[in-house]
Amino acid sequence: MYITNDMAAATATPLLHIDPPKIDPTIRKAEVERVIEIATAALTKTQRRKLGALSFAAARDDDDHFYFGQIRSEPVGASGVEFRFPLPARNTGHRDPAVVAAELFEGATRLSRSTRILKKLGGVYRELAEAAVAAGRGGIAEMRVVAIGATPGRTAEAFKMTVDVEMLGDDLTLGIERVTEFTDGGGVDRMEERLKALAAKHVGRRHVLARAKVAGSTGFIDDSATRVLDISGLGRAAALDMLRSDRQVDFSFGGDSGYDQMGGVYWDDGVVRGYIENRERGNIFRLESKVLLLERNRLPETIIASLPGRHLGEVVDIPFIPGNALILAVEESGEWLYLELEIGQSPIEETLVRDQDAFAT
Repeated sequence: MYITNDMAAATATPLLHIDPPKIDPTIRKAEVERVIEIATAALTKTQRRKLGALSFAAARDDDDHFYFGQIRSEPVGASGVEFRFPLPARNTGHRDPAVVAAELFEGATRLSRSTRILKKLGGVYRELAEAAVAAGRGGIAEMRVVAIGATPGRTAEAFKMTVDVEMLGDDLTLGIERVTEFTDGGGVDRMEERLKALAAKHVGRRHVLARAKVAGSTGFIDDSATRVLDISGLGRAAALDMLRSDRQVDFSFGGDSGYDQMGGVYWDDGVVRGYIENRERGNIFRLESKVLLLERNRLPETIIASLPGRHLGEVVDIPFIPGNALILAVEESGEWLYLELEIGQSPIEETLVRDQDAFAT
């Protein structure tokens, strides 16, 4: 072994600081409801007849809460297309609901006058979407197109189109994924490519779901995630409970103040994976997405060349990563080494049982 990390203090329960949610769901819900209330009151009877009731269009959000929040109408006329108004969660609490509602009203007014072109767009995008997600149909957890939406663009002929599909998420549960693209500038082709990419992800996750079901589990957790949770003091059961509503849980721990290490766990294609970063000078490392960052000068050149195919524990001792993790590839960049790892994993429920047994003893 060529590197050891003296982290004996990690075996004791450290101070722990869990990052709060980025968006307060109560404030978010109240704001959306207020915008809908103001905008609905402003619509004429004719517009309400065309658009139907306004409501929030739920979907899985992105990590920055910036792209996918939308308010929807009912399908407009025979087009099957819903009016969509973007309302990113990231802006929650930073805009006057009356101003936002005025913008919504303006967009709804423009769209309610475009029934003829909407009918054409509805047919084109429905056909495109159904064909693009064909690979995800059938079998367990079927993928399907659930809605087509349109937001008025820069001109009367330009729209930003939305396709909502129900598919497996990173946590192997069904939910809504959203794709938006403008109709001009190659947007149709980009929409098709992105939907096909989602279908491929769904198929891959369906295979993971099948393996999980055979194991009597809802998914898997890798060995680094369990170690990060155990050493940080957060614990497996608590973290997995948080991951029922959040895709990622971030926290800091260690040292006198509880901020020496930054860690987290997150869902990734059916597997809960661990993230850890240590910034101590002379002992910097980071594990993220199965890639370990190390300082290059900590290993002899002769060892670096022979790393692929070796177990991590043969060359470095990091308590957060099991020694049997396999080094698949190495990339060198300046003063840093990037080690791609294969890390063992177990069914989630099995790790919870082991955690309970350890606590009982």
